[in-house]
Parts: sequence; structure tokens; C-alpha cells
Amino acid sequence: GQAHGQVLRRAAGCTRPHRIFDLGCGRGGGDLIHLTEQGNCPTGLGGAGAFVHLAREHSVRPVLHQDFLSLDLPAEAFDGVFANACLFQVPGQELPRVLQELLESLRLRGVLFASNPQRQ
Repeated sequence: GQAHGQVLRRAAGCTRPHRIFDLGCGRGGGDLIHLTEQGNCPTGLGGAGAFVHLAREHSVRPVLHQDFLSLDLPAEAFDGVFANACLFQVPGQELPRVLQELLESLRLRGVLFASNPQRQ
């Protein structure tokens, strides 16, 4: 969370508080908390109701409850998208569409940061 937020800020090339979209923020919203502590203005999104509930309880930032395959995101709203270990859940045939929707939610010079766990 902490290092990823710094990468997003540097890549976006400015020092203002960044509007970061935390895709798959479940498990208590730890990344939302770290991103907020770094001076960003994150918004979370989770697909599982229980994880969204936990994230809402632990973070002061907004958390959306949406399915990754049915995203409803504002256009050009975020400086960065933080997709940590979650895009592997999107079926391969749907991934180009989902990535396009994420890119459309980015402002000019916005950054998409995605990581996925290594499969054995």
C-alpha cells in the first residue's frame, strides 16, 4: 500500500493530493488507510459485500460495492487506479473491456498500477 501510493504519485508527476481508485479494496481497507495517511483522497471498490462492509468500517473514505464485470465509474475522475492482486479475478475474455473502463476513469496523465500474485 505505502510504496504503491508513492509510485502512483511520482508517476502522475505532481504533488497535490491524488484521487486514487483502489480496485478490490477488501479485507478491511488497509490500502485505503495507507493511501489516506499519505495525503491522498482514495475511493475504494469491492465486489464482495462482507469485504466492502469491513472496508467501510475501517476507513473514512468512500467504498463502492460493484462487480468488476459491471463497473459504473465516473469518467476522468482519478489520478491513479490501484489494482493490487485483483484483476486476475476478471475472466481473460473480459479483461480488455475492464481495463478500458479503468483507463476511461483516469484523468490526463493518470496511472494504472496493477499487480497480480504469481501463480504456481
